[in-house]
Amino acid sequence: MSRAFLLAFACAAAPLRLCAQSDLGALAATAASAWAAHDFAGVVGTGRVEVRISGVSAAGPLPSDQAVALLVNHVRGAEEVEVTVVTVMAVSELSGYAELRRRFRQARVGGAQEETVLLGFTRAKGAGGSLGPWEVGVVEVVGRSGR
Repeated sequence: MSRAFLLAFACAAAPLRLCAQSDLGALAATAASAWAAHDFAGVVGTGRVEVRISGVSAAGPLPSDQAVALLVNHVRGAEEVEVTVVTVMAVSELSGYAELRRRFRQARVGGAQEETVLLGFTRAKGAGGSLGPWEVGVVEVVGRSGR
């Protein structure tokens, strides 16, 4: 059986949990690819986003262009080695998160360092109970370590 068929079958059997996670999984993979390319507009989208980076003081959710500028500044001089999705979880039908692992080098010097990037997703419930698309509402960078 193909993976797509199994996923479709699983979504029909348990729509909230599994379908939400498959949507989130695809979104997390897209965000990881965008981060690896330093395409932060592809990570944060067009809405307001709260960015949490150690040593950076941001007051609540920012317009996407400001969030992108903070992330660009954070990775300035870094070369991505790899960005992978570690965990994806739908917490409810309206919220979820993804954990990304980022391995990078500073200006091609020294060994690879590692960071954890947490993405918080939300979506709105529309009239008639329809669910809107997932959007990134929080980007938090934690746990930098050298290797």
